[in-house]
Amino acid sequence: QQQQGQQQQQENAAPQEAQQAMQQAQENMEKAQENLEEQNAEQAQQEQQEAIEKLEEAKEEIEKKLAEMKKEAPQDQVERLLDIFTDMLAKQQAINTETLDLFDRTQLPEDERLRRAESKLARKLSEEQMALAERSADAHGLIIDESMSVVFRRLVRNLQEDQEEVSDRLSDVDVADLTQLRQVEILTTIEDLIEALDEAKKEKEEEEKKQEQQEQEQQEQQEGKPALLPPSAELKLLKKNQLRVNRYTGALNQLRDDGKALDALNKESMRASRLQTQILDMARELGDVMKNNRPTEAQ
Repeated sequence: QQQQGQQQQQENAAPQEAQQAMQQAQENMEKAQENLEEQNAEQAQQEQQEAIEKLEEAKEEIEKKLAEMKKEAPQDQVERLLDIFTDMLAKQQAINTETLDLFDRTQLPEDERLRRAESKLARKLSEEQMALAERSADAHGLIIDESMSVVFRRLVRNLQEDQEEVSDRLSDVDVADLTQLRQVEILTTIEDLIEALDEAKKEKEEEEKKQEQQEQEQQEQQEGKPALLPPSAELKLLKKNQLRVNRYTGALNQLRDDGKALDALNKESMRASRLQTQILDMARELGDVMKNNRPTEAQ
């Protein structure tokens, strides 16, 4: 029985080509992280781009074997998360729009500014942003004990932390370029999470139309709790996250060239380095899941 289990694990493992592409992507991520720590944003972007290309290769390979790796997605959980993030998307869009409006007000001549009104609006936006951070925490609570989805879980936690940080910035009436950039990234993350959940929902609906074989049902019972997202969706989400960090690095580099807020930029560059480290960790953990096809403990 043990030999049969090992054989089943090997059959369910990701294709060798996908594992190799993941390994190469991790190496590019490590180099990007080193370049970011050395404030070499241009070289970091090149390494990030190569990592993105390797992640795409891995995604293409794993999609070829998707039928063998499919697992049941807990539909009620997917629906609840979709409701949370769809509602969050509309509210985040409103916050971002009002932040731009507040920024325009702060650019008026000093004798035309209404600082009390600015502070009142900033406080309102800060509270609304913190409320969305709490919703992200609620979403994370839905998946932390039930899912082995590596990338999705980490991105929801990162989303919560970003929303909390932006809330702090808004409370200080800090609505300049870096705050706006962070808000754009928050919005993009929410959109990516919704897209991933939509894909999981569609795949579940397609699976329900097919008659499952008895052997497949027994296999799922033996493998334990199902993943929230299929491996290909996790890989796509990881690639999108690397693309986001790549864009963020480029935007910071442009602001640095423009000579804007150098002290703040140095802090944001360190944050970009931490994000790159997180992506590398996610890639490694997802690589292990692809290789062994077994759940990983929630963090």
